[in-house]
Amino acid sequence: MRKRMIRVPDATTRPQAPHHATRSGGRALATRALKDDKVVALEQASQSNELDLGGLDEILGFLVRRAHTVIQKDFMATLEELDVTQRQAATLWLIDANPAVSQSQLANVLMMDRASMLAIINKLDARGLIRRTRSNADRRRLDLMLTARGKELLAKTKARIGEHEDRFTQLFSEGELLVLREKLQAIVETG
Repeated sequence: MRKRMIRVPDATTRPQAPHHATRSGGRALATRALKDDKVVALEQASQSNELDLGGLDEILGFLVRRAHTVIQKDFMATLEELDVTQRQAATLWLIDANPAVSQSQLANVLMMDRASMLAIINKLDARGLIRRTRSNADRRRLDLMLTARGKELLAKTKARIGEHEDRFTQLFSEGELLVLREKLQAIVETG
């Protein structure tokens, strides 16, 4: 098993102020500055920002979760200006691709409970991005469609998502991406 270290930000470590002599010609000051530098070096070594992962990096779920966190942070930063979350973007995308889709169908595909899906639908509706109409086939069901405003936002969202995706897909060759997508889909299909 490989031993891997990970750099961890430490909020308690502050940059050390440079040591400057305040009086000229003071040998004692120079000696104290040298000692201070050694103390600072020892403190910095003992407060290393690296942790031994102890094999945790061999756990698939750990790596997937960390990768997801990195991708999600970039996604949120990329779409912050449009005020769209990942789930909202996916919902708009699926409604556009499947006009008259039901809320429960969306919840199933996005692996969400119905209450969470309803909250997203309500937010999108309140923003005027979707409209709900009674289904002709089943009067209990509401069909979801994008409004013109929803289509406009989705077009902007897709463009930004393309930029976001490029930042990560460029890390892989086409063949590697194909295999990665296949393997991730295989994991999804086990659930």
